[in-house]
Amino acid sequence: MPLIQLDNMAAPSIRLRLTARDVALYALGVGAGENDLDLVYEGLGPVILPTFYTALAFRLARPLLRRVRGDPARAMFGEASVQITGLASPGTVLTIARSVSTYAIGPLGIAQLNFQIGEVAEVSFQIYFPGEGEPEAARPPRRPRASPPSRPPDWRVALETRLDQALIYRLSGDLNPLHVDPAAAARSPEVTGGRPILHGLCTLGFVGRAVLRGTGCPPSALRSLSARFSRPVWPGDALLVQGWEGQPSLRVTTVARPDEDVLTAVIAETKAC
Repeated sequence: MPLIQLDNMAAPSIRLRLTARDVALYALGVGAGENDLDLVYEGLGPVILPTFYTALAFRLARPLLRRVRGDPARAMFGEASVQITGLASPGTVLTIARSVSTYAIGPLGIAQLNFQIGEVAEVSFQIYFPGEGEPEAARPPRRPRASPPSRPPDWRVALETRLDQALIYRLSGDLNPLHVDPAAAARSPEVTGGRPILHGLCTLGFVGRAVLRGTGCPPSALRSLSARFSRPVWPGDALLVQGWEGQPSLRVTTVARPDEDVLTAVIAETKAC
C-alpha cells in the first residue's frame, strides 16, 4: 500500500529534560569508554556528543511514522542529518517540534521526518519503504552531494565496534529486532546479510567521534553531520573514517572491507578549534 501523502504535517510538540543518564548511555552506545570520561561521567558533565540528538529524535519518531501508514517491517533507514545550532547540558528543558512529509522515487516510498530540538539542533531522517511509493508523489528535495577528494586523506581514524554494541545502543531507543534478534535478521537477508546489523544511527555516532578524534577538536566544534546509509555494518566491525583538511566530505568504510563505503554522501562541518 502506498504511503499516505503528507506535506509537512506537524505533530504535537514535546517538552523534555535532558538527563545525564541519557547522555552517558548514548555515548556508551557509540563506543565511548574509560578514555572518554567527559562523555560518560556526570562529575565532568557529561559532555553531549552532537550526534546524541539523532537518537533523541528517533525516540520521538514513531508517531510520525504511524501517520504515513508504512509497513514497519519494510522500513529502512535511508539518510540522516544533524545540525547543531546551540548548546545544551544535562538538565536543560527542550521543546521539540516534529513534522513529516512523504515522497517517492518510483516504487520507493520515502518519509521525511524533521525535528527542531529547542534552539540546540535540527535533525532530519529519510525512512525508506520499498514498494510503497505513490506514483503521483513528488520526489524528495535534493540536498548537497559531495565526493571525497582523489588525493590521500589527511587523517584516518579506525574505531572498533563491540560484538554487543547493538545491545548497548538499543537502550537509547531504537528497539528494531533486526539489530539483536538472529531470527528477525535471518528473515530479511537482503538488508542484514542474514545476521543482526548495527543501527545506522550508531554508525553515524561512531563517525562523529572519529571526526573529533581526527581533527583534534572538542565535541562543541562539530556543527553538522549528514550521511546516506549504503551498506550494513555488523557488530564487531572496525569502522575506518578518512578526512581531508578544508573539505567537508568524508569516506567511511570498514577496516576489513576498505573498498566498500558503508556510508556515502558523508559531510561533516566543524568550526575552527
